[in-house]
Amino acid sequence: MDRTSKKTRPLWTKNRLLPAFWAAEGALFLVIFMGSLELFLHPSGAGALPEALNRLRFSSVLLCLAVSLLRRSPGWLPLLWAAWGDSFLIFTPWYLPGICFFILAQEAFRRLLGLPFSYFLAGGSLALALFTAARFCFLLPLGVLEGAAAFYTGALLGNLAASWRAFAPAASRRPRGASCSACAAWRRRAKKAPGGRWPAVSLTLLFLCDIQVALRQLPFYLAGPLPSFWDAWIQLSPTLIWAFYLPAQALLASLSLGKSPWAAPPWAGSLPAPAPPQSPSYAPALRPPR
Repeated sequence: MDRTSKKTRPLWTKNRLLPAFWAAEGALFLVIFMGSLELFLHPSGAGALPEALNRLRFSSVLLCLAVSLLRRSPGWLPLLWAAWGDSFLIFTPWYLPGICFFILAQEAFRRLLGLPFSYFLAGGSLALALFTAARFCFLLPLGVLEGAAAFYTGALLGNLAASWRAFAPAASRRPRGASCSACAAWRRRAKKAPGGRWPAVSLTLLFLCDIQVALRQLPFYLAGPLPSFWDAWIQLSPTLIWAFYLPAQALLASLSLGKSPWAAPPWAGSLPAPAPPQSPSYAPALRPPR
């Protein structure tokens, strides 16, 4: 690439944006963490702190989305659906659309990992079947919202298991039959996927975040008082939720652009293809005529 093209390259195609993004995201993370901790220690004198924290949390999510679009990160689509879901879960009492958007985020994760759609559908359907069986066996007061959450949990666990399975040691796979040849081909594609192991780390952080979300909702489904330590953990869960969620989103925004055509936003344009390697020529040099 010549000097002229280097000077005209936009800022977000270089590595200058990433350190600034992590600095801004780290500052927001510290402010949100300290504010959530203050809210946990002094809940009576909170005042307008919860509303201000919600605005800061959503601002950090929007920052991750903006940086992923500027950097043409392959994690832009999960971040887009997650931002829509957060807008419902943070600012409105409409939780069902928020969970549906997070299901779409897991579908985008499925594409990022190169998994077939049947894998995503099987994980969510299995979790939904177990949820339905538990509802009828134990007569639990569960509805459509909890069913959507169960489908999301199954899709998340399926993506999480597949993301780490792709990097498992070869001895633990034990390929058998023709079906495992397709699994081996998928593992080769997953290892070449953009970001390497970082999507798996992001999914792990999202899973830890969702555990805290489930614990926070637990008192609404259990009769009787909870133990003191359990109640304290539930009160601390909003701090832990965002302590896991924000780094997961920041990792997605920091992924590098892969080779898959859907990885970049539709308006980002196609990248120039790399020049093919030139093979050395072994033909003898021609002597100039005398």
